[in-house]
Amino acid sequence: MDVVIPVQIVEAALWLCGGTVVLLLLLLVLVRARRMSGDRRTARRLAPLADDLLEVVCGEDPDGAASARLAAVPHRHRRTLERAIVARLEFVRGAPARELTDVLQSWGVRDRWVSRTRSLSPRRRAAAVSDLGFLGGDGVGDVLRARLGDRNDGVRSSAAHAIGRIRDVDGAALVLESVAPGPRGNVPLWVAMEGVCFPGASAGTMSALSHDSSVVRAAAARAVALGGWLGAAPAVRAAMADESDTHALVEQVRALAVVGSGADSTTLLDATRPAQAGAVRSAAVLALAELGGGVQPFMTLLSDPDDDVARAAVVALTRLGPTGRRALIDVEDPSPPVAQEVALAALSAAGRRLALQQGAT
Repeated sequence: MDVVIPVQIVEAALWLCGGTVVLLLLLLVLVRARRMSGDRRTARRLAPLADDLLEVVCGEDPDGAASARLAAVPHRHRRTLERAIVARLEFVRGAPARELTDVLQSWGVRDRWVSRTRSLSPRRRAAAVSDLGFLGGDGVGDVLRARLGDRNDGVRSSAAHAIGRIRDVDGAALVLESVAPGPRGNVPLWVAMEGVCFPGASAGTMSALSHDSSVVRAAAARAVALGGWLGAAPAVRAAMADESDTHALVEQVRALAVVGSGADSTTLLDATRPAQAGAVRSAAVLALAELGGGVQPFMTLLSDPDDDVARAAVVALTRLGPTGRRALIDVEDPSPPVAQEVALAALSAAGRRLALQQGAT
């Protein structure tokens, strides 16, 4: 049975659709016009302050006159100038940064920003946390550490980044713990590394090497390698002795290559034994090369049944300099993976020699 729709209903539906489209277009135009008007208004407000702001940012305000004029801006214009100052604090350090933060402090922004970290809006919380990272000062670390447990992942990432910016020693271990899987974790590894990229974070990082989560232990080892904290070598060795997770053990081996010494060669040689996972063995081979030593351990590994380990041995020998490369030339009946790596190493060396010759001429 065919259903006949009255013409009036069809016309009404078409008019409704057309009207909706027109309204959406008008709304789009209004939003764009409002945004452009706001940009022009911001530019007009900042124009008289541009020279003063530039003097402070460039460190050319020896008598503090420019920063004093910024601090004396009328209250109705402060919010606009506040965002301009925060945008520049991303790139400014030292005395100019302190002058800019002093201007913000004179306006009493700290309490307002702290209050915004408890906003119902995740976007506002994340922005407030990020702003506090530029401000620093007493009590800010406590606020940022609390936000590492925020229910929103963006807020947690902002808190980790801000902790690294203010160099909060007490927050280093918590930043590493925030990478653990879970509803209040999963902070990206690269963000966590920014949160522990300062010398004072070494103690918290070493404590995280024995964390219950293997993800946290791996992140701690990565931080040790990036920080190059030589004092962390004993903690890394102890962590390797008890480690059962392959990924964490690989990161610990790489960390030992950075902070260890020749005395750790035996530990790394043990990590190349066939009982270990292939990824661990390959990492240990490359770590041995970083610590130097003789070529014999690597020559033995050239015939390893694990192709990745054999390739790592070739790379390690090339890193030992002329002695290692001469040893590779003398290898008899190399396996296909070893032959491929040797050929690639030879091509790379030839390319470097050619570049040096062209540079010399």
